[in-house]
Amino acid sequence: MTRHLIALSLLVTLAACTGTPERGALDEFNDTVGTANRTASNIRMLDRLLN
Repeated sequence: MTRHLIALSLLVTLAACTGTPERGALDEFNDTVGTANRTASNIRMLDRLLN
């Protein structure tokens, strides 16, 4: 997870300007990572509840 945060920090630094295609792509990437993190968290929670 730490590697993902470092990579994300670098992307944020590189695409800091709003309104650029790069910023739009970064926002979509952030949304995707957030969804993946929530999904993984939900799976872990279900696993704890069922086991």
